[in-house]
Amino acid sequence: FFFQFAKRDGLRVIAASTGSDNKVQLFKDLGADVVFNYKITKISEVLAKGGGELIDMYVPGGRTLGGV
Repeated sequence: FFFQFAKRDGLRVIAASTGSDNKVQLFKDLGADVVFNYKITKISEVLAKGGGELIDMYVPGGRTLGGV
């Protein structure tokens, strides 16, 4: 997983789940700093809480995150 590579390089990992509690926990276990359920929370809300930091890398999953 890219989480381990990103963390090794000192990056902050923000992960969106597919809405599954199991995947939320998996992403946390893999070392993601922020995990959210895109079915409940908009990515723009998550990023707004992050202090306006830039994203170094975006790795899309099976669905595009809208509303940024």
